[in-house]
Amino acid sequence: MNDKSKLPILIILILLMVVSLLLAFAEYHLLQKEKAVSFALQQDIEALKINISSTEEKLEQSKKKISSLEIELKESEAQIQSLKTAIAEEKSAKEEAILQVKNLTEYLDKQRDSRKEVEEKLKTAEKKLENAQIQLRALESKKIDLEKKVTSLESKIEDLQFKQAQAQKVELGTIEVSSVPHQAVTETATASTQQTVRGMPLRGLEGKVLVVNRDYNFVVINLGSSDGIRVGDIYSVFHGSRQVGEVKIEKVHDSMAAADFLTKGMSNLVSEGDRVIKKE
Repeated sequence: MNDKSKLPILIILILLMVVSLLLAFAEYHLLQKEKAVSFALQQDIEALKINISSTEEKLEQSKKKISSLEIELKESEAQIQSLKTAIAEEKSAKEEAILQVKNLTEYLDKQRDSRKEVEEKLKTAEKKLENAQIQLRALESKKIDLEKKVTSLESKIEDLQFKQAQAQKVELGTIEVSSVPHQAVTETATASTQQTVRGMPLRGLEGKVLVVNRDYNFVVINLGSSDGIRVGDIYSVFHGSRQVGEVKIEKVHDSMAAADFLTKGMSNLVSEGDRVIKKE
């Protein structure tokens, strides 16, 4: 083979070597570039791991804070519920108090209207009972209240009885006695075994109501141990010709006695001067 035929082959080989060198250089360049990228990625991964670790720590702290906040929230909810319950109770108590005030106001208005009709009589009664009522509120039992009340009123009632007996007529059944002392009236009532009130036959000892105490539900009558009254005796009370209820003797003195109401609601039906007749 001559030199002319070898020349193209040589050129081709040179070209192939150049191409190979270029490819090797390109591959080397790419490899270096990949190494640089890989190194950068490795640094990014390390930084990311550090960030993840830091984030996990922050997340754990956040979880702890959330747990603490949940506990505080539950405590706050419990306190809120307790406050709601207290507010509801306060509201209920307030509504009940308002209702009581309203009822008391209406009651006082009715009492005020009623007192206007008997204002002069109530003023006199209030003066007599004021000191005794203050003492009665401070006592522990109704029995002691009655005893102190009757004791403090005894002298006043005896004077009042005498003045009333001198100033008015006392009707005992079909017999009328004018200006007769209390003892004579009592003897006449004791001696009477059957009397008539507007055509109604009544039996037993008869007297009248001297004082009505509606606060403590009792009356004082003008009959006492000297008239034969005993604790436990039952007396019917008449307002005019109408029987309004019964009372039971609880405390007895010489010339008067205190008796409790036995009939429900009769305290508003009894008045001073009403007649009482012993129930057989």
